[in-house]
Amino acid sequence: MLSTYLKSLDITSAKRSSEFIGTKEENPSIILEENVSKWIRVCTIEDLEECLQIFTENVCVCNFPARFSPQFWLAHSALSAIYQVLCGFVERQADEDVQHTTDKMLFELWKNLISAGPGSTHLEMMTIILKNSSFPLWKYMQTIHGETLNQLLTTLKTDFVYAEDVKADHYATLMETHIDTIFKLILTDAQVEEARRGLMELHIFYLTRMNHVPHHIGPRLSHLCFLIFNRYEHENPFLI
Repeated sequence: MLSTYLKSLDITSAKRSSEFIGTKEENPSIILEENVSKWIRVCTIEDLEECLQIFTENVCVCNFPARFSPQFWLAHSALSAIYQVLCGFVERQADEDVQHTTDKMLFELWKNLISAGPGSTHLEMMTIILKNSSFPLWKYMQTIHGETLNQLLTTLKTDFVYAEDVKADHYATLMETHIDTIFKLILTDAQVEEARRGLMELHIFYLTRMNHVPHHIGPRLSHLCFLIFNRYEHENPFLI
């Protein structure tokens, strides 16, 4: 089971690939990549739940090491393996209920990534689950309504202040790639109308935080305000 192997990993103590001496089998990233097909065959929904729980406990934490660190690469390999096994499992089941269950599991992971900071690693991990060619999470996100949609907006109520050592322009680019797209492309017109109150509250939150964050984050929050407001063409959403 993939979860059994993930339990044996110490992601926080990850080494660079060049530091491994001996056979390639000692490198956990290679082990993860080469055993995916075996893990798909024995996968269960319980195993996937445990895999995502292990990943969340180890990676979705404040001050996780920055993008391109050894810890980032091992976390990236782990989540890539989890997602490949998940996709293989869903394809084998050919059951819409199973896909709906795994979609909800990945949505919880997305919320945990945001809530952990997000740092640059957390933002980069979103590429794997939002843009996967087989089961991209954005398709599920476009179907949510009611309390689940409110949870999405509540999760985004963060000022994106981080403590790691990463260049300001790199973090800003990650925000543009992984956060802007939610307001620009993922949320549907129907969701934008349903969540008008929540989006206006989020707009006000970003507006009030702009002068209380590092200088390179302020313009990004301002741009998020613009993106939210821009979804209500030809009207002032605060007046409705």
